[in-house]
Amino acid sequence: MKDSKKVRRRFKYWAAYTLLFAVACLGIFIPFIQANKSFMWKTDGLFQTFSSMVFISDYYKSIISGFLHGNFYPEMINFNIGLGYDVFTTLNYYGLGDPLLFFSVFFNKENIYIFYNILVIIRLYLCGIGFILYCGKMDKGNKQSLIGAIIYVFSGFAVVAGVKHPYFLNAMIYLPFLLIGVETILKKKKSYLFTIMILISVVSNYYFFYMLTIMVFLYALIRFIDRYRREWKANILNILIRGVVQYLLGILLSCFAFVPTIYAFMNNARGTKGAYNGGLIYYMRYYYNLFFSFFSVPSDINGNYTFLAYAPICFFIVVFLYLYKENFKKYMALKSGYALATIMLLTPIGGYIMNGMSYTSNRWVFGYSFFTAFAVVCLLDDFLKVTIKRLIPLAGLSLILMGGLVVVESDKMISFGLGVVFLNIMIAALIAITRFRTTYIKYGVVLLVTLMAVITFGFYQNSPYGKNYSNEFRENGKAISMIEDCPQSSVDYEEDKGFYRIGSYGNWVENQSLTMGFNGTASYYSLLDANILKYMLDNEITTIRQPHRFYGLDFRTYLDTLASVKYYAFEAGSIQEKAMPYGYQEINRKLRKNSDVTDVVYKNQYTLPLGYTYDKKISTAYYDTLSSIEKQQAMMQAVVVDKPDNDSQDAMKYSEEKLNYQIEEENGITWNKELNTIKIDNDTSTITVTFNAKKNSETYLRFVGLDIENSRKAHFTAKITTSQANSKLNLTNSKYSWDLQRENYLVNLGHNNEGETLCTISFASPGEYELKDIEVYSLSMTDYEEQVKKLSEEVLTNIQLTNNKITGNVEVSNDKSLCFSLLYSTGWKVKIDGQEATLYKANTMYMATDITKGAHTIELIYQTPGLKTGVIISLITVLGLAIIVIIGHLRKKKRK
Repeated sequence: MKDSKKVRRRFKYWAAYTLLFAVACLGIFIPFIQANKSFMWKTDGLFQTFSSMVFISDYYKSIISGFLHGNFYPEMINFNIGLGYDVFTTLNYYGLGDPLLFFSVFFNKENIYIFYNILVIIRLYLCGIGFILYCGKMDKGNKQSLIGAIIYVFSGFAVVAGVKHPYFLNAMIYLPFLLIGVETILKKKKSYLFTIMILISVVSNYYFFYMLTIMVFLYALIRFIDRYRREWKANILNILIRGVVQYLLGILLSCFAFVPTIYAFMNNARGTKGAYNGGLIYYMRYYYNLFFSFFSVPSDINGNYTFLAYAPICFFIVVFLYLYKENFKKYMALKSGYALATIMLLTPIGGYIMNGMSYTSNRWVFGYSFFTAFAVVCLLDDFLKVTIKRLIPLAGLSLILMGGLVVVESDKMISFGLGVVFLNIMIAALIAITRFRTTYIKYGVVLLVTLMAVITFGFYQNSPYGKNYSNEFRENGKAISMIEDCPQSSVDYEEDKGFYRIGSYGNWVENQSLTMGFNGTASYYSLLDANILKYMLDNEITTIRQPHRFYGLDFRTYLDTLASVKYYAFEAGSIQEKAMPYGYQEINRKLRKNSDVTDVVYKNQYTLPLGYTYDKKISTAYYDTLSSIEKQQAMMQAVVVDKPDNDSQDAMKYSEEKLNYQIEEENGITWNKELNTIKIDNDTSTITVTFNAKKNSETYLRFVGLDIENSRKAHFTAKITTSQANSKLNLTNSKYSWDLQRENYLVNLGHNNEGETLCTISFASPGEYELKDIEVYSLSMTDYEEQVKKLSEEVLTNIQLTNNKITGNVEVSNDKSLCFSLLYSTGWKVKIDGQEATLYKANTMYMATDITKGAHTIELIYQTPGLKTGVIISLITVLGLAIIVIIGHLRKKKRK
């Protein structure tokens, strides 16, 4: 009978949470429903998260199919990912390894957006499940736990950042389960849950695992001190060994994913900013906004994911925790931990450390939200016993905050105002319920105001009558058409099965190749190999926006050729069509699928295959002394290697010509060459440069020493316009999280048979900046034709691309270097005529091998770097655990 009552009580409890969750979701997300919006953010949501989900779904299906047909080696590299990246280490950040994404196999490309939407709601729901279970572990009451769960699940980070980047919610799910494991270990017991959650956290997302590790360590330290304050010496070794062993056990089990990911992260381009330079404090308005955002509509107060937006009861609980003397000793552990977290939130270095010491970001505030909600759970019972007399000061504070809104920025007035209104509603309700003795009424009122607050905050955030956040998301069912409604869809790459790339351009093509299944030249993923970034910066390419994000190779004839670009596709008559590199001929003109737009497809008449040969080498040291326009020419004549056995630098020929130019018109822009300054009056100001470029040449405009460090804006663009092309420079300074620390830019003004004559320059942000020089170059295509012909004489033929393997044949008349237009990675191995040979980095980001005179069979084999080591460690760990379990079982049996 007791068990039956217990089951009914649990059922009512979980039913209550489910009902509250459903009501809150409906109220918060109804603007999405009314506008037929998905949870797919317009930029990252579509081009990163959704595109990755489509790929991962097909990837899992291919693994299942492979296993059923006896193929136990999944695809480890895919050339549709960027320039050809490792599958797991690239897509792990986006959920490859997340257990919830396994269910994507039940959806196809056309309807997987439904799963995408559902998964956001499921993840939010699981956040609350984890929080409630943690509260149960800590022996907290059901009523308090329900209120805390609503606060946690619908905190600002969850409903803004978690909806924008759904995989962020995984960390919110895992945190309470990890802390449950810590509590078990602190009781000197084994916690299989802790080990399993470490394993899942690592495999799901290495980035948030790092944050979770710091949080778990600090939590364990504070809880240990609180629990074993007087007996800490007698217990520290026992607890430490248990905790470390079970943590390391989770790591060891996850090594099949952890080791490759660490290897990729160590070779990542994203951490290029250097040492910490964020200062000790934020600007003063950050703190003002931070205070009000604690209890109001979500606001990213400094652009680094500092979303708080807690229900008003949280504000009063925090005040009660620190300012009421009866709580001084009672909640010492909670006060200490919360104070430490608050200090980290108040200092840029806190965000810097929690973000992997890359740049300052507060994506860790989901942990702050967790402990804010848990503080409510812990103190609410005591707080509701406070007399009216002691609530009066809080009521006065709430009224004072009304006056504080006078100095709030106008765009935040309503957001913060709603928070202050609910503070006053909450305190009025608290005063009103003091006369009730029934706790259910008190808790009910607090729950009702909390629910009203989170719904109001969320609704205002998403509604067109408020901040209209829902407008930043894509319409339901339109994702695939938005990705594939592009000129690249008109290329018949299904018929041309060879290896080649389709040229990319414009910021709307990011990761398009991942979903459409072609090899492109654009990339936008969290990890990018440092060799790619170096290649981009060496050649002063302007299409790189961030250390992990670029939009192609700037239509440069030389660089596209070296990358095996075979096709370009354009909307007929577009400015991009005019910017097409040299040597392309129209091969097709047709209406785009499901559209009335006409696309034109061009084919490169000088395409280089996957493997082409050099008879010259030059050293990296010599290459580094060249100008950017010389570097691309050098790579068309000789392969660049670290230590060539025969350096041919004296044989290099460079045909660019530096042109004289005139500043024809300065409309609101003043360039002082003597002081190396350029002054821009407003964002419509322009400067016109005239010159006479050579016929049949590519024209380049080069900015030397362009530095915007004095700008109040962290980043803005400069636009260069000609009759052939529109180009943009992404200018940044040290305030920008992804500052590339560059000052030189080489802008391709396009190929022109008649020769370009002028360009117009404008800047999007007025101010006075540093500019040392402007240079104009003309690069003749005459030498290019001879150079590409030489590289094409003896190439890799009969190319076969299979799972993790490439084979082909090559015959050379002399000893040569066979260069592959594939990204260099230690994961690649090469065999020549069945014998393993040396594969080395070439041309900064590609790879090559030396071959002797004669005919050869070439075999390239790929394996994720670190995978073999990681798998071995994981298998040994599993075997060791199995042996321990068996021995333990036999010992028990023997004792019996």
